[in-house]
Amino acid sequence: MVSLLGSHFAKRLISSGEYRVRIIDQSPKPTFPEGDLCHELIIGNLCDPSTCRSAVDGVSIVCHFAANMGGMGTIHEANEFRIYAENHFMTLHLLQAAIEAGVKRFLYASTACVYPLHLQQSVEPATPLSLSEDDVYRDATSESPPCPQGLYGLEKLSTELLLHQASSKVSVRIARLHNVYGPGGTWNSGREKAPAAMLRKALALKRLGAGSSHSFEIWGDGQQQRSFLYIDDAVDTLLKLLASDYSSPLNIGSDTSVSILRLSKLALRVARADSGRVSFSFDTTKPVGVASRNSNNERVSRVLGWRPSTSLDVGMAKTCAWMEKEMERLLSQRESGLARETLLLQCLSSKVVDLKEEATVFAILLPITSRGGTSPQSCLSNLGKFAQSLSDTTWRDLHSLGGKRYRVAIYLAIDHDDEFLLADQGPNKAEALLRSHGFSDVTSLICDYPRGHVCSLWRDCAARAFDDCCDYYGLFGDDVSILDEGWMRKMDESSTESPSTKVSLLLYRRWNASRMVDLRLSNSIGGSDDARYAKQRARDWTFDTLTNAVSSVDSHIRSFNPSISPTLTLDVVIPCYRVDLAIISNILALQHSPTLTIMFIIIVDNPSSPQILKLETLYGRRPDVRIRVNSVNLGASASRNRGMSESSAEWVYFLDDDIVPDADLLFEAEKVIREHPDAAGFVGNTVFPKSETIFQAAVHLAGVTYFWDIATKIEDDVPWGVTANLIARRNIKDGIEYDLRYPKTGGGEDIDFCRLKREVSIKRGGSGFGAAPLVRVTHPYWNNGKRSYWRFYMWAYGDGMLVARFPELTYRDYAPNSAEYLLLAIALPFIVLPLGDNLLSSLYLTAYLIAKGLSSVVLANVLHDIYRHLWQHPERDAGLNSSIKSGPRFWLALVESSFIRMSSELGRLKGAVDRKQWYCIGKRFDWFAGREGDGPKREERWNNVQRLVCIVLIFRFVL
Repeated sequence: MVSLLGSHFAKRLISSGEYRVRIIDQSPKPTFPEGDLCHELIIGNLCDPSTCRSAVDGVSIVCHFAANMGGMGTIHEANEFRIYAENHFMTLHLLQAAIEAGVKRFLYASTACVYPLHLQQSVEPATPLSLSEDDVYRDATSESPPCPQGLYGLEKLSTELLLHQASSKVSVRIARLHNVYGPGGTWNSGREKAPAAMLRKALALKRLGAGSSHSFEIWGDGQQQRSFLYIDDAVDTLLKLLASDYSSPLNIGSDTSVSILRLSKLALRVARADSGRVSFSFDTTKPVGVASRNSNNERVSRVLGWRPSTSLDVGMAKTCAWMEKEMERLLSQRESGLARETLLLQCLSSKVVDLKEEATVFAILLPITSRGGTSPQSCLSNLGKFAQSLSDTTWRDLHSLGGKRYRVAIYLAIDHDDEFLLADQGPNKAEALLRSHGFSDVTSLICDYPRGHVCSLWRDCAARAFDDCCDYYGLFGDDVSILDEGWMRKMDESSTESPSTKVSLLLYRRWNASRMVDLRLSNSIGGSDDARYAKQRARDWTFDTLTNAVSSVDSHIRSFNPSISPTLTLDVVIPCYRVDLAIISNILALQHSPTLTIMFIIIVDNPSSPQILKLETLYGRRPDVRIRVNSVNLGASASRNRGMSESSAEWVYFLDDDIVPDADLLFEAEKVIREHPDAAGFVGNTVFPKSETIFQAAVHLAGVTYFWDIATKIEDDVPWGVTANLIARRNIKDGIEYDLRYPKTGGGEDIDFCRLKREVSIKRGGSGFGAAPLVRVTHPYWNNGKRSYWRFYMWAYGDGMLVARFPELTYRDYAPNSAEYLLLAIALPFIVLPLGDNLLSSLYLTAYLIAKGLSSVVLANVLHDIYRHLWQHPERDAGLNSSIKSGPRFWLALVESSFIRMSSELGRLKGAVDRKQWYCIGKRFDWFAGREGDGPKREERWNNVQRLVCIVLIFRFVL
């Protein structure tokens, strides 16, 4: 974060209008909230030389305020080496980059901690000690070199010497700052200095009330002496120093010291707390620093003509006013009185920062077994590969300076009866191997579970890691190799808004609080294939288990902030045989709102497709895309079922792999789901391009695509929808899948699925399938629009099963349909004609009658369809999206539509015969499922009666 000093200094430069200011920081959110701080912001780590080179490119002045620092809660002995290393490399790289870039002036913020420790510890209690610039080397000899306050002070002194050495290459300015404080600084993190800490405690005591029994905490005995400089005075002096030609170190601080006890009482006074009723508690176990120190300002007064102008009382009052607003802001974010009181109680105590403990800890949960491999030793070979991959891919995160710190903790789960791994005394073989790869934090858990219960082993590891306060939990197998470097920081960066405790991806997905990272693994054994053990699968966990967990988290979050609600989750399932990358890319490019969480699940049903590799290459690493390849061609229904089993969303959206979606498809889908949350699902609007050929127009005139855009014709409780564009509720454990008894190529399975889903929804108090006319896709004509009746024949072959499956939605027709007439035309001559003495004559007559009957049936159906379209119901074709609406080509399309309809009826009859469902012949399925009353039934019956009359008349009088 931009420091207190850096933010105020930058703001002053900006307001002067004389400088163009560039800030380099690790965070885009500075602590100083008011006004502009810079013209340009670079996010980066100054311990990285490349960041330093970017920082100084094209600049003439560098003001170096960056440091790993804080009060005595931070710069104590336990953190010294880390602080020294980060501050040293930060300055070293920045100075080198500045010299190489030709920077003219380099201002460095040093510290009063450079002064010798023995001078500041040898004074009597409560005795001021004024330190001048030359005191750094007082009493120093070759045998007793300068000894600053800790490694923090030593690094600052070393940098002063480094800058002196470089002063021939860049003009340097060195400011030895003494305890700068003021509005905008850290005050509640453990890195705050004494003024902020005392004000925080005073404000907290004030809010807890005069009758509070809590004491005012002071580290040490309170007699240690310090001087404190208000931020505005510090900035004034730095600007003067920057403009001067003075290159030696210069004190910038107050020459008036005060005891920490007196500072505490001043904090109580400016906070308007009842100091008369406050007791002080002195904690001598905490770091306290030196006994006494204040700035000798003789040289800065002489060189710059400067003296501090803000008294401690005034500066503390200004800082208190700012901090009170900050505390109020934090308290307002707590919903309950208990939460606010807890925060205030925390403010009463200062923290000791342990930089090692501040590291983000990744728990590696690792069940291991020596069974099932080629030999017991093979498990150690696999584990060695894993350990090496873990070391290779985490080295930078574990050893880098200046940024976030990471640590790895490994939790091994070993079966209690694994004699190979547990054979030796001391650490088991697996633990010993991991330690040999440099991992020191390894915990072994000896577990007693039935073989194959890997989740139980993982659960024990996770519980132990949770007790150890780990931040992230990685579930691995001992035969996995991690391929991508930097996965820890990528995961941490991608989950900055996620809970820092145990995160379940699918659970917190509902609040957009879980992320997937670009991380590749290789699995030598197991994975999606067979493992070394019999997998014990946790079935159906994506239903009640996940739903109940979401409900619990939702209740908990709403207790703190009722305005926060989970996102809608929708998984798009695409059964894919063609693997048309252009079409798939178009679907995967769909945008959606931030309140909708999407996962695209592609089920490739053609394992020999040459496009699979390219599909994996293009999209296999996208976290919102899951690609699965069937081992054999299973068909669309089985692929959709696999897609559903892969899903964990509330809703699943079925799209065909040949559709072109509207750009706002997912926005409209979310809208209709939110408007009707109790629906069984939604039927989208599937349209076709404008028909340009006779065959394409005939397809529509035949009625086989009538239900594709049914969402524009029925407003609610749509009887069914085609799976090219269908949304269904998934988070109800109803056991409903696409029935695999229907043909692999499709036909009837969509109706079956929708009717069963609707039934379950109605029983549980919901509604049926809603119409979603704005959820629109465009479906191309099959086979590039080339003529083929086979698809319609096979659809009908399958949907004929619906008569037996849903007898309540069927009815007996008054007359046969075209297929049944054709069957009768072939069969009746053999039945009614006697064989006779003249066999040749009998066969001729039979053939004649069959030909005449078939011709009569076909001609009657064609003429009747022409009559229906041109005279009986011409209005039904008014909206036909076709360039063929009249003339000879339209008449030809009408004729061909009859053949398409008859091929469908033939397929339906053939299916009934093959299934030996003789009782289904003559029965019809109500495609509207009663939604339109008896109208469709009456029309179908009347049409077939009319065709019967036509057939008889043609047979008798025409042919």
